[in-house]
Amino acid sequence: MRLLDCSSCQRVRIECRRKDCGDHTMQVMEGGQAVLDCFLPWHSRVLGKPEYFYSWSPGEPGSKKLKESDFRGLLVTKESFFVLNEVLVEEQGTYRCSLQDKKGTVFSRITFRLTVTNDNTKPTPRRVTLPILPRGDKPPEHHPTGNQWEQVIITVTAVSLAASVGFMIALGIVIRRKGEAPTAG
Repeated sequence: MRLLDCSSCQRVRIECRRKDCGDHTMQVMEGGQAVLDCFLPWHSRVLGKPEYFYSWSPGEPGSKKLKESDFRGLLVTKESFFVLNEVLVEEQGTYRCSLQDKKGTVFSRITFRLTVTNDNTKPTPRRVTLPILPRGDKPPEHHPTGNQWEQVIITVTAVSLAASVGFMIALGIVIRRKGEAPTAG
């Protein structure tokens, strides 16, 4: 792999000493969060526009020798990390992150063996999925739409402005009358 050495402005070759650049064992409680971060310090110097490819092989990590065909593609991103929120036991497995260029050249590969444990004393967290309105359906009438909010804001602004002007006129009249009042003496 070729990198640009910023101190000398020369292109240098850097590669992992092994086929894989890291192998991490992770354990998370069900319902927790797992952050898969495969950034290595030299990644920022890789020439071109490489991307991080995340893949997953479900099942208990380490229970069998995995082949390339066992992995399913999950995500391709410019970010070096991938966050799994509210992890379920079914999401445990071996995750892999590789930094690749557009031609498919793999610069680095990091493996994450994720085990998800269940605390049987707590209820299993349930993911809440909100229903989606079918096309053409309108929101319920008691929820203002964007245009209705604009009308409310315009009305409140106009009433506030009118009240301020009215208060200023009334205050001016009071001050004028006070100034015209005859003085005793």
